[in-house]
Amino acid sequence: MSTDVGYELVTALRSAVDGVEPPPIDLAAIKRRGRRRRYRARAAATIVVVFAAGVVSVLLVAVPRGYGHTVPTVASPVRTKTIAHVRAFYHAYALAEIHGPESVNTLVKTYATGWYTPILQTAAASRTNPVGCAEHDLSAVAMDYEWVGVLGGQAVVLTRWRTARQVKYNVVSTTPKTAAITGITCVSAAYGQVTPAARNAPSGLYATYVQALLTGVPVKTELLHLSGSGILAGRSYFRQLAIAAPALNYDPVLCETGRLGAGGWSFSVARRPTLVAGGSTALIVVRPRAKTPILTVVQRGAQGFAVTDIACR
Repeated sequence: MSTDVGYELVTALRSAVDGVEPPPIDLAAIKRRGRRRRYRARAAATIVVVFAAGVVSVLLVAVPRGYGHTVPTVASPVRTKTIAHVRAFYHAYALAEIHGPESVNTLVKTYATGWYTPILQTAAASRTNPVGCAEHDLSAVAMDYEWVGVLGGQAVVLTRWRTARQVKYNVVSTTPKTAAITGITCVSAAYGQVTPAARNAPSGLYATYVQALLTGVPVKTELLHLSGSGILAGRSYFRQLAIAAPALNYDPVLCETGRLGAGGWSFSVARRPTLVAGGSTALIVVRPRAKTPILTVVQRGAQGFAVTDIACR
């Protein structure tokens, strides 16, 4: 007795043609076989749906954020070159400190830009040396180097190390093409967290500074005034600027050569600062009108937020 429907149909047709009695058909067996086929079909459909869902989920995970568009990243050679240059500077600086100030000055000339060299040489000779946050023996410090990104045309690296009491950082800005250092800032998370109000520091600083220059105040005099007040400006950094000012052929705040014109100096400040060092420091780009952007570093001080470094390009 057969249970295959197709086979039975063919057999019945042949029997009708030949004029013989067709074989009996087991209808119950055919129904059972049909149910098994339907179960197999449903199971196969379920597997296909699960597989398709898995593929879609993998694709959704693989697509980067940004509404389906690839998030732009800085070319890896810039990042690799910058971190390597900054790491080499700190290793060489630890050795130069052993040989004395002349070795440090020579090293600074090698690794820093020409316009930043006098400032860093002055800073390195002070008690508030930003390199390693005045750490006495950098050779004993195990530093980590973290890529921050390119901000205002400057490639920025964050160095991090741990002391007996806290974690400290250096914000190091460089030129993307040559990796020459344009700024080094000492940062400590103990200073406190920054807030969106941090962007008011560069706005207020530049407005005050430009107004003073327009009234005829010399650059060095205004730098000393700002370092003495401690309002909007980091005391130690602006004191170092004032000391280095005679050796500079440009304005270290405006990042320009020549005197300020009668028309003044207009600028805008980036709305979204980049936070680093556990949120204790804000990197804020100042954009002068028709001029090259300037990168400022803002931290919380005793009298509110203050600019503690200005990196010119």
